[in-house]
Amino acid sequence: MADFRVPRPPFAPPPRSGRLLAAGRPALGVLMSAEADELLAKALAGDAKALADVLTRDGSQARAALHGAIPAKWQSVLSMDDVMQQTYAEAVVSISRFENRGQGSFAAWLTQLARCTLIDAVRMLEADKRGGDRKRIQARSREDSCSNLFDMLCQTMGTPSRFAARHEAAAAILHAVDQLPPPQKQVVEMYDLQSKPVAEVAAALGRSEGAVYLLRVRAHRRLADLMGAPADYLTRGT
Repeated sequence: MADFRVPRPPFAPPPRSGRLLAAGRPALGVLMSAEADELLAKALAGDAKALADVLTRDGSQARAALHGAIPAKWQSVLSMDDVMQQTYAEAVVSISRFENRGQGSFAAWLTQLARCTLIDAVRMLEADKRGGDRKRIQARSREDSCSNLFDMLCQTMGTPSRFAARHEAAAAILHAVDQLPPPQKQVVEMYDLQSKPVAEVAAALGRSEGAVYLLRVRAHRRLADLMGAPADYLTRGT
């Protein structure tokens, strides 16, 4: 499959700020910028309401940047509402990684987060289309399912898994799955480990099928972080 790329919006220079009115008062744009900076500072300090307000304010820019980015063949599965919902959830848990580089930096960070979320979801859909579902169905035991999931995570972590010790990898997978937030854990348990159809998983969670795939993206990212280096599970001397 060719690399999936999300189109970027045309470059627009940032608005000029810092000009003063004739009476010596700050221009409206300067006041608005100061208020935005204060709101972001509160959000970064742990103010949940301020973070929600910042996400609402800058989410529209992220959504606009990804307009038309969902490939036509996946539009019946994925919606931009699903993408943005998972982007906001990811932003809440990843806010500590954000580096404030001035005006517009949070909107740019949120847009990149949404772009990565969409790209990962499309890649996961493409992988299932190429045979991921067949591999899930062919798993004959829970250990097989864990091994298949470990293989997928090793691709995420960028390390071959062909020398993994199956029992060690299975135990590590199950331990990491237990640490996932409930919706992500349920998706992994039902879809990856029990080979349930995505429609059944979506019905059980009361979510759309697209939301299930996006939850699975976040779950796999989290599992990769929890698992650490794949080398920890490699068979020595093979």
